[in-house]
Amino acid sequence: MISEVLTPDFLQENISNKVKDKWEDTLFAGYSFLSNSNKGVFGENFVSKLMSLKGSVVTKRSNAGHDRTIDGYKTEIKFSLSNRDITDQSILNHVSKDKDWDRLIYYIVNDKDEDHRFIWFTKEDFLTILESPIRIFNTQQGGKKINNDDYMCSNIVNLINHPLVKGINEW
Repeated sequence: MISEVLTPDFLQENISNKVKDKWEDTLFAGYSFLSNSNKGVFGENFVSKLMSLKGSVVTKRSNAGHDRTIDGYKTEIKFSLSNRDITDQSILNHVSKDKDWDRLIYYIVNDKDEDHRFIWFTKEDFLTILESPIRIFNTQQGGKKINNDDYMCSNIVNLINHPLVKGINEW
């Protein structure tokens, strides 16, 4: 019975056509095939190097509540590739109220280099944004129902345009 379902046509339609690397002709080729943890490590290393090149002092984290210490700030680092066809279509997830961070940096790779986003906000600003009547962040993975304080943002344009969110040049 399984051999009747798993025909080459079925496999081609349901697997092969969906395993494409939208970034295959760029410097980010293969990124989409990394595990989530390896994507996180890549993003942390990428942003750390960029911040170092900008003249910041980047050191290892002091505890598990953040990714790096940058210029003395406990910094959470987030990184994602947008959908190549739509600028700023990405998701910022696993932002926690209770983890030990001072600032969060988010780097978004868009199709054109000049459209990449390099933004940041403080934890205090994040908490203010959460209290705003305009929903920028939503609870993630069960949220309050399971005592999880992870939040996610899928409307990145609203986040980028929020007055409390700053460009990296304001670091």
